Amino acid sequence: MQDSVNYPATTALWRMTSGYRSLVTKQLRQVGIYPGQENVLVELLNYGELSQNDLVKRLVVNHSTIAKTVSRLVSSGLVSTVKSAADGRITLVSLTDQGQITAQQVKQILDHAESTLLRGLSQNDQEAFVSMANQISSNLSTEANGK
Repeated sequence: MQDSVNYPATTALWRMTSGYRSLVTKQLRQVGIYPGQENVLVELLNYGELSQNDLVKRLVVNHSTIAKTVSRLVSSGLVSTVKSAADGRITLVSLTDQGQITAQQVKQILDHAESTLLRGLSQNDQEAFVSMANQISSNLSTEANGK
């Protein structure tokens, strides 16, 4: 979106998200991670073993996306899966030793991206930005879901 005269908010949003994804994707590829996988790794790093359903809810993605991502992470040796002893229908996902190391690297990449994103903004501006971004996200989600 380059029509910043007629669509200034859309252009700003597009530039911001494009720049962020470029920065993060480049760094994630250097540690062998593809877009979307970082979210699963960080959730597991922060919260430990989680079911695939928990990951679906926490990351607000569909089940097939999580299943595919988890399968790729298993193939990469970064996560392992087991069936729940309490309910065999539930698949639990956890980081392997290599997954712990990679997840720490991913966390550092995301921490750096966060500080880069907020550089030059006062604490008040940062809080206002987050508040506005959450409102915009809510507006888009509500409209997309027809509510």
